[in-house]
Amino acid sequence: MDLPESYGRTRLTLMEVDPFHLYAYWDVAREDWVRANAVSNAWVLRFHDGDLNFDVPIDPTTPHKYLEFPRDDRCLVAEIGVRDARGAFVGLCRSNALRTPRAAPSSRYEPVWMNRASLAGAAALEAPELPLEAPPGDFGLSSEPSA
Repeated sequence: MDLPESYGRTRLTLMEVDPFHLYAYWDVAREDWVRANAVSNAWVLRFHDGDLNFDVPIDPTTPHKYLEFPRDDRCLVAEIGVRDARGAFVGLCRSNALRTPRAAPSSRYEPVWMNRASLAGAAALEAPELPLEAPPGDFGLSSEPSA
């Protein structure tokens, strides 16, 4: 059975690939497609990164795109939509929120050292040894040695 070309629901999803790359995929419902193309055919993904907004042009007939970003450790949300003749953005839907990972190790460093007294206390708290019992005969194993 083949997957449908569209699920009939406008949706945009972001996924992090690494600190500097994202993967976006989308599905635009037929009625949203017609409504957006009546305004313009300049499709974009509008990204919101704190107080910074920027647009990435897309081809809506290709329902996915890999994107490169110059900065790591960012919290992003995107919208799919079109820009009209005056440059105003008309959004169709908003994506999930996404935080890209850091490219460097964390600057936080809080070492935790163990001391001998804590190790001695841990040894005293070990679980007691339990005797091993042979499984019941109907378990499929025999406790008798094989001849």
